Amino acid sequence: GREGVLKIGMARMIVGSRAQDLAVAQARTVLAELGAEWPDTAFVQRSLPSDEAVLRALEQGALNLGLLELARLPLSLPENVVLAAVTKRLEPRSVLIARGQRGLAELPEGARVGVATRREATFVRAARRDLNPVEGLERLEDGLAHLATDDLQALVVPAALLVQLGRGRGGDALLEPELFPPAVGQGCLGVLVREDDSLAAELAYTVRHRPSFDRVSAERSFARALSGTDYALGALALVSSEGELTLFGALAHEREALSIQGQTTGEASEAVALGSELAQDMLEQLKQRA
Repeated sequence: GREGVLKIGMARMIVGSRAQDLAVAQARTVLAELGAEWPDTAFVQRSLPSDEAVLRALEQGALNLGLLELARLPLSLPENVVLAAVTKRLEPRSVLIARGQRGLAELPEGARVGVATRREATFVRAARRDLNPVEGLERLEDGLAHLATDDLQALVVPAALLVQLGRGRGGDALLEPELFPPAVGQGCLGVLVREDDSLAAELAYTVRHRPSFDRVSAERSFARALSGTDYALGALALVSSEGELTLFGALAHEREALSIQGQTTGEASEAVALGSELAQDMLEQLKQRA
């Protein structure tokens, strides 16, 4: 095994991710980067059955680093686990896959649109009340099969997923956040460590992309402040080359026709405060509508 060829005194770091093709491929990319930066450290990759299992193993000390997609990461982490780094973000928006149609507005009335989650179904309805979202399509292959047999007229999936699976096509239409806001952290991979593991934190820091980290920090802060509502939410933060962060947020309810939207701008170093500030503005909007 790999342990048999370790140099004497070589640090050994166990890195865990979800046992799913895309997650394992993402983990390999980060491990290659870590291996190049830390040649005297042995990185051992472990695959676990779920995101929860990765977090639990990290919390209990069975892993040194956990690699998880940010869009799937719970807003509340175990007490001793922190998000130490975010790797460079891929395309954060979602994409519409349909035959011939270039956007939600062009789909025929009553079209069945495949989505993975209730959040996505709610925003499809907010964009067009006559569309029929079909939830639960976790695997892209399943969605494409339904599309091929006319069970579905369209799919909405994260654009980053298509790119990573090598399925990106020029004809797919990117959905702008104002029409279909992405999930918090969509297109990002997070590196998690235990709070007391200073070596793991130092390793994670070398793969940290600061603008992506700030963008995710703002989005997660926004989502945390709104987690008590029964609204679906989406957000997208952007950081300019001058370090200015712009955060767009949206809320939608399955029983209401329109989404509530808002935006704020400030210094990227104030990402967490900006997220919470925008959430308060949107809570005020909700109160006024009640």
